[in-house]
Formats: sequence, structure tokens, C-alpha cells
Amino acid sequence: MQDIFKVDNTSPSGILWIGSKKYKLNGKPAGYIQYRENGKPKKWSVEFNGKNYAVHRLVWEITKGVIPSQMEIDHLY
Repeated sequence: MQDIFKVDNTSPSGILWIGSKKYKLNGKPAGYIQYRENGKPKKWSVEFNGKNYAVHRLVWEITKGVIPSQMEIDHLY
């Protein structure tokens, strides 16, 4: 994913597009907010190649590598 997204703390989601085939997206914030049924924000997600990814998990994988199977990556909103 490091060739598609870049961690950037100035982005609202925490990541930027860098390797999108839709070149107009490159350098722009990636992702969208998922909301709970009560309308409150739940988490940031991003869609890539038809699959949804939780941004907090992508940030971990980009910066630290594979997430160990026994580890839970928390997200703060």
C-alpha cells in the first residue's frame, strides 16, 4: 500500500493518494468518514480496487508493517 498511499498528518484522514491510476487524486486526501446509525462519526475508510480499508489500519501497515494477528489497532475519533 506504500506505493498507493502516503501517511500525512495534514490530511483530514491521515493519508494522501500518491499512486492512484486516477492521477487527479494524487496528492489529495484519501478516504471518507463512516458514520454510526446515530449520525456520529465512526472511522475513516478508503476504497481501493473495490475493497474498503480502515485508514487507521493502513497507517499502521504503511509505517510499521504487517499487523500481528493477535493485535487490535485502535482508532481515535
